[in-house]
Amino acid sequence: MKKTIFAMMAAAALCSCTNHSYTLTGQVAQEGDSVYLLSIDREVLASTAVDAEGKFTFKGDAKVPELVLFATAGQEPAGYLFLEKGEITLTMGEQNDQPGPVVTGTPANDAFTAYDKEMAAMQTAFMFAESAEEQLAIRDRADSLTEAMVDANLTNLFSAYIVAGQYAGLPSNELRELVASMAPDVQASGLVAKINEAIEAKAATEIGQPYIELNLENPTGETVALSSLVGEGKWVLIDFWATWCGPCKKEIPHLVEAYKAFHDKGFEIYGVSLDHDAEAWKAFLPAHEMTWVNVIGAGSEQIEKYAVQSIPSNFLISPEGKIVATQLRGEGVMETLKEFIK
Repeated sequence: MKKTIFAMMAAAALCSCTNHSYTLTGQVAQEGDSVYLLSIDREVLASTAVDAEGKFTFKGDAKVPELVLFATAGQEPAGYLFLEKGEITLTMGEQNDQPGPVVTGTPANDAFTAYDKEMAAMQTAFMFAESAEEQLAIRDRADSLTEAMVDANLTNLFSAYIVAGQYAGLPSNELRELVASMAPDVQASGLVAKINEAIEAKAATEIGQPYIELNLENPTGETVALSSLVGEGKWVLIDFWATWCGPCKKEIPHLVEAYKAFHDKGFEIYGVSLDHDAEAWKAFLPAHEMTWVNVIGAGSEQIEKYAVQSIPSNFLISPEGKIVATQLRGEGVMETLKEFIK
């Protein structure tokens, strides 16, 4: 008899382990239309009708948890949610006084909602802080909260969401360790696949690695290869920037100073603009004495090779074609060049 009971319990456990179904129910402030679940790339994954009271239901299978966009009429994204097994509830609009959806009911969604609420409170406190010391203390609390939320949610996709958004600056080996500590189904998600791609790109552009070729167009439409600048006696700074980037603009005088001081000694700059307005970019260059090699790379897949997460971002290449320094700022450009160029 006991064997039969144990066998039944084991079978029930097996069934529960293979049950990955989810139900997403919610209510929106609209009538007689549809709502959508979109991939991060804005592809429609599912849609369902909204009843006269604005209520809707999605049902499906989530063998692998995924981060998706919830969209309302016209497929306009309203916010993120995590599709994972369980009963998920979504409310938005007048029902929760939030600009986007509030999603609860499963581990990742509950963690996301709690984290978002606490961070919003800290942002408000930061804005009204009366001293720099108070602001610093709030930033420290925010960092501690983020670290704690990653550690507490390694079994669900919210940990990967934080890693993808806020931990991109970590060394590739630390990122690999974080991903390895996540649950197997989390590691199998599309979000973690993108994190892994970024990790490999990041590892390929760390100090000591050979530079990666770029072939982009200059202001006259000619393709300029990065390799045409690299070689014996040459030190090349690959600088990713844009005219609309405030921090990038602050770096330009330092680059101009460094170029004037070291160009005759073999220093080159390969400036890669991420501007989409090519005419504005072309006009900006002479107005700011950017007389080095400038190319435009907005929308180019080549940029992904350098795992650029934010700008300004730069990489110093030695005459041997190795990356010897990265993310130089301000006087750091001149100081670093003085070390290498005698």
